[in-house]
Amino acid sequence: MKNKYLILIFVLVIISVGTLIWLAIAWSENQEIKKVNISGNKIVNEEDILKSMSSSAINNQNFEIDISKIQKLLKKNPYIQETYITHKNLNEIKVEVKERNPIASMVLENGNLVYIDSSMNLLPYILYDNMPDVLLLNGVFQNGEIDSLAIIGSFAILNLINKDTKQYLLPLISEIDYNKSNNTFSIITSGEGAEIKLGGIHNLDTKINKMDAFYKSSYIASNKSIKYIDLRWDNQILVAN
Repeated sequence: MKNKYLILIFVLVIISVGTLIWLAIAWSENQEIKKVNISGNKIVNEEDILKSMSSSAINNQNFEIDISKIQKLLKKNPYIQETYITHKNLNEIKVEVKERNPIASMVLENGNLVYIDSSMNLLPYILYDNMPDVLLLNGVFQNGEIDSLAIIGSFAILNLINKDTKQYLLPLISEIDYNKSNNTFSIITSGEGAEIKLGGIHNLDTKINKMDAFYKSSYIASNKSIKYIDLRWDNQILVAN
């Protein structure tokens, strides 16, 4: 009799615990998401992110949240490369964004301006408040397509200038121009619009090193007006005022 009594108590305890767990789960699933914690975004503003996902997150109950759906909605923005979404607590979800960062702009043959990132993805021209200032690539589009030599050479120039000791040169540059007729490149400086002649893509590292040395020299400090700088020749730099 005593054993039956103990078994009954044990069963009742199990039922009670199970009921409490079920109630807790049901309660948590019915809690509404009231806050979205966004991080990682430097270009895309929070308002656009929230607008993209609001119908699938804000004021929805936990059991209604479809993380994969939210990720797909956010990635419709061409500047968002990846998203990582987690529940931070019952009333909040955390959204971490990885963006595509433009490194240059280009003008299409129809006159429209586009951006391009380091993986050569074309990005639409959108005036975000935190959009970085980037230089312009000219002559990249030929007959409606990207010219392979033009983009390879332009990116090679950018990568050489973007090294740690030469990054100070980036704000001094407004354009990289490609001339299809002779397959040569030039850099156009900001402000005075001086032309820096690079020629072909051979020995680009040597040419950029000469550019670096020139801009660190006393000559550039004492001569504010420069028409062009010619880096095409070995062991010399030609300058016209």
